[in-house]
Amino acid sequence: MTSVKDMSLEEAAGTAIAILLGDPNRKSSWTGEDWAGELREAYDIDEADDWSALSDNGSAWQEAKYESSEDTLDNLTAKVVSEYGGEGKGDQYWMVVSLSDGETTRYFRKDGWYASYDGGSLDGDTYEVKPAERLVTYYE
Repeated sequence: MTSVKDMSLEEAAGTAIAILLGDPNRKSSWTGEDWAGELREAYDIDEADDWSALSDNGSAWQEAKYESSEDTLDNLTAKVVSEYGGEGKGDQYWMVVSLSDGETTRYFRKDGWYASYDGGSLDGDTYEVKPAERLVTYYE
């Protein structure tokens, strides 16, 4: 198994989304041995274990947002770390997921848009981000 540190951006982000879309040990629409085959068929993935195509697939990210907030598969843990957008928050809409192998954790963000008449879409670029704390002043 390749370490998270050695994966390309597309491979790592896509693997995180694949894990969030359905761990075969969790009850979901992707169950048991059919999980990988159904996932490949649903998102038109050719190679058996190459989830890189999911890195840029906005539909997969959107579904992962609602399927699970954290799952582990083959010693890799994927989490929905943060998300923003929706009703009352303007047109900004994004999601951040992480992938960890226990030694290295990487974070990936996908941007999109929100419109009240149409809902949200995560159709922007996928890029790697790092968590950073900020000091914010509030006037109350």
